[in-house]
Amino acid sequence: MLLGGYRPLESQRVYSRSVNRRKKKERKEKEEKEAPSETTANAAADADAMDVESQLPTPIEKKKSRKRKHSEVDEPEATNLKPDEKVEKKKKKRDAEQFVVEEGVHISPLMPKASDPLPAYIHSNSGSALPPSDSEVKAFLQKHTVTITTPDDVPPVAPVVAFDQLDIPDGLRNAFVYFKEPSPIQACTWPPALEGRDIVGIAETGSGKTLAFGIPALSRLIRSPPKPQKYSTVSVLVVAPTRELAIQTHETLSALGKPFSIASVAVFGGVPKDPQIKMLKNASKGKDGMVTRIVVGTPGRILDLKQEGACDLSGVDYLVLDEADRMLDKGFENDIRNIISSTKPMSERQTMMFSATWPEAVRRLASSFQRNPVRVTVGSDDLTANSRVEQILEVFDDARSKDQRLLATLRSLSHKKTAKAGSTGSRILVFALYKKEASRVEQMLQRQGYAVCALHGDMSQNARMEMLESFKSGNTNLMVATDVAARGLDIPNVSAVINYTFPLTIEDYIHRIGRTGRGGKNGKSITFFTGDNHERSLAGEFAKVLREGGFDYEALKKFPMTIKKKEHSVYGAFYRDDIPASAGLFITDLKPDEKVEKKKKKRDAEQFVVEEGVHISPLMPKALPPSDSEVKAFLQKHNVTITTPDDVPPVAPVVAFDQLNIPDGLRDAFVYFKEPSPIQACTWPPALEGRDIVGIAETGSGKTLAFGIPALSRLIRSPPKPQKYSTVSVLVVAPTRELAIQTHETLSALGKPFSIASVAVFGGVPKDPQIKMLKNASKGKDGMVTRIVVGTPGRILDLKQEGACDLSGVDYLVLDEADRMLDKGFENDIRNIISSTKPMSERQTMMFSATWPEAVRRLASSFQRNPVRVTVGSDDLTANSRVEQILEVFDDARSKDQRLLATLRSLSHKKTAKAGSTGSRILVFALYKKEASRVEQMLQRQGYAVCALHGDMSQNARMEMLESFKSGNTNLMVATDVAARGLDIPNVSAVINYTFPLTIEDYIHRIGRTGRGGKNGKSITFFTGDNHERSLAGEFAKVLREGGFDYEALKKFPMTIKKKEHSVYGAFYRDDIPASAGPKKIVF
Repeated sequence: MLLGGYRPLESQRVYSRSVNRRKKKERKEKEEKEAPSETTANAAADADAMDVESQLPTPIEKKKSRKRKHSEVDEPEATNLKPDEKVEKKKKKRDAEQFVVEEGVHISPLMPKASDPLPAYIHSNSGSALPPSDSEVKAFLQKHTVTITTPDDVPPVAPVVAFDQLDIPDGLRNAFVYFKEPSPIQACTWPPALEGRDIVGIAETGSGKTLAFGIPALSRLIRSPPKPQKYSTVSVLVVAPTRELAIQTHETLSALGKPFSIASVAVFGGVPKDPQIKMLKNASKGKDGMVTRIVVGTPGRILDLKQEGACDLSGVDYLVLDEADRMLDKGFENDIRNIISSTKPMSERQTMMFSATWPEAVRRLASSFQRNPVRVTVGSDDLTANSRVEQILEVFDDARSKDQRLLATLRSLSHKKTAKAGSTGSRILVFALYKKEASRVEQMLQRQGYAVCALHGDMSQNARMEMLESFKSGNTNLMVATDVAARGLDIPNVSAVINYTFPLTIEDYIHRIGRTGRGGKNGKSITFFTGDNHERSLAGEFAKVLREGGFDYEALKKFPMTIKKKEHSVYGAFYRDDIPASAGLFITDLKPDEKVEKKKKKRDAEQFVVEEGVHISPLMPKALPPSDSEVKAFLQKHNVTITTPDDVPPVAPVVAFDQLNIPDGLRDAFVYFKEPSPIQACTWPPALEGRDIVGIAETGSGKTLAFGIPALSRLIRSPPKPQKYSTVSVLVVAPTRELAIQTHETLSALGKPFSIASVAVFGGVPKDPQIKMLKNASKGKDGMVTRIVVGTPGRILDLKQEGACDLSGVDYLVLDEADRMLDKGFENDIRNIISSTKPMSERQTMMFSATWPEAVRRLASSFQRNPVRVTVGSDDLTANSRVEQILEVFDDARSKDQRLLATLRSLSHKKTAKAGSTGSRILVFALYKKEASRVEQMLQRQGYAVCALHGDMSQNARMEMLESFKSGNTNLMVATDVAARGLDIPNVSAVINYTFPLTIEDYIHRIGRTGRGGKNGKSITFFTGDNHERSLAGEFAKVLREGGFDYEALKKFPMTIKKKEHSVYGAFYRDDIPASAGPKKIVF
């Protein structure tokens, strides 16, 4: 129910110092009456006088109070909680004399004396610490726009409007030293959280969420001593989307926990694990006897350490998900669920979830692992600008005048060019759009004499942390940053934000200006707006934000004021609710038939010639280059476009395998194919000549062999370097662990006859086996040497930074599914990886993508030398022409089950499959996990041997189900869109869309699971027009019409088509910014 009126409950633990003082006085008077003496009157008078006197500040306290008030504006925020030494001594003395003992831990009395070494406003005796009245609660909620939603069985929540209303261990009060009152999110979450209730907190960044969950966490730990050492001592787990936010949270909790010997460990990627593991295992206690009871980390590293046995989460009974919307946006849902399943059961665990927004995806996540949570919303469920930030607009006719205007703005803000070390003065943050622009602006400001630092994605993690520390400490008070810093940067005293260039989305603008006006302070943002490029299309949304804040937007009216409708303000139109970003991909092993193997081995012994000790096949006479007319016919037949640089001769496609001059052992890859696929035919010739390649083609078009054959051919002809150097010279970077596994298995099978080993490196599994192979620590009986690394960006960087993966010898680089890697925000990681390989002039680079958007073009232009570009089909995403598309429209969705059974019968689908069967398989797509499970159970009741694949399954379970389906042990699978892109399973004869997906792009990816490898396929789609389907009818009809399939039944629905900026990424794709802003948000 929503909080309306409020009646305080006696059961609630909300106390007042003044109330306790009154009770203490009454008890004393009662004792004096029961045992009267001749000095009673004088004693009572003395007691009254002392009580009044104790409420008055001493001369020293007055001096301290004036000093504190004078310096209050410039005091740093309570991220570095280090009380004064004298104060500490007084507190320790008081601990020994006055504190009561509860389970062996010192707990402060409910009524600390007025002489406590805390600010005067914490010890107010005005009576403000009484439970707030109905009118006070209503006024507080209205003032801060707070809505509190409680379950029916939970009494209304009384906000804590003063710190001294909290019954918490006294040492925790140090966190409040520099704050006058709790922030709204703290005031409303502390009461239910301290009672042990689950919480959902919806509030903007910088609203004090860390203390909102940190105070209840520490209070809980202090009152419950750690378990014996044979059990894990970790009972509090905080999961954050980025390493920087994890560091910030860890530092705050560490400072709060130190007086109680409670240690926190931050675990995140990009740094060595050993120090983290040492703390987690409590291998050696420090002199102060610290015990690790809190873990703060990013999902990937938490899972890594858990699976290695270094991080036992079984004792976690207090779980926090911070910035939940961002973690879902980054595709961490599956990892989060995996982590949660490793903690205590829901009934024994308190769970706190904080988010800047409250979309449907976050709601579903909360409902699945929280018990009747109290939901506190500060402001709106949607993303809104910080009301404490003054927004100033400046429109430019000429962008070249922005530099001079920036200098003038800095002068008008009275910004000092230099800063004293350790200065607590104000700081200014300047946002640029691209890294090059940030560097240029930084250099311009340096020439003008400013002490300025920069922060952007080209910098290493250490360099970024160094710059942030310099800015945070006040050594520099001016920073130029890209949107890598837009969300989560929590730096004290940022007085102003200057948007030198407007960001790519209005959401990024709101996050940018949210870097100022934090911690209850006011801030200012100045935005330079030219209307060039992307800015013009955002003018309407920008004007709306300014208008809602009451700021001047008249100058924007010369631009179009239209506002593009979005499905969600953070995720964009194509956010995936139930799918981890690492959605599963798989491929068949290349294992030639045994009879074929024997024949080839016999031929190897008789016919092959030797070149550098390796068998090379001769060119066969029939393998003459194709004529011009044959080339033209081939290109037209397969709709292929080949773009070559001016100095490169036209490419002649390889229309037959025997036209290739490659080591003969590699021909095993062609055993089951009649001819090269179009992407292979057109990329092999220039690739084998050593040219850089850009390949644009749909998934399942044979791209792995398109880059794999030239890679192996190159390795076979160039023996490995001496062991003192890295033997790795081929690197393949893929967006997901499943695609990495698929590629690794293919290249391993091809390289094995030549003693060339491949190593797959990706997160979610232990590193040691990967490291062992990378270092060639022990050679196998066959003398295999690791020369190929296939992996995901994060794990590659982890191993590189740990010194386990030396990329300096890589001269053949492949980026597979480049568009998807950019979509997932890996651009910065990719550039970091590329910079560790050989220079561009000494490196061959292959890039493959399903589409060719501007972002991918820019990436290619920055690290490739005059590449040959091969486009099969369109630059945009189109349906596989070999797939027959059948539409079935339903008036009643309840009839779909019976229709599914009838469809399976019409396809002559056998209910059971023989182990190892190579027969056809059918893939049924459901929209949500629950629906997939229900359909699977329905089919099982009908006697079908069916397996399921969805995001709730562990990685091992998913691989097991895929292997069963791939091997033919089961020939029917029900899956969510976790399988929509990249699943490469042989003989999928048909795809059935039980429920239409959320986007037309997902539909195209779904039906692309059949009709692969040059074969034909069939898709049957059940369409009801319910919910989201109705709005997609127009786009669906367009796809069917373009393919020449019947779409008449769709005409009863609206045929409008929503315009999108890009067919894959939607309207809000970030070109230059990793989605973290990489997984790398910058926070303290």
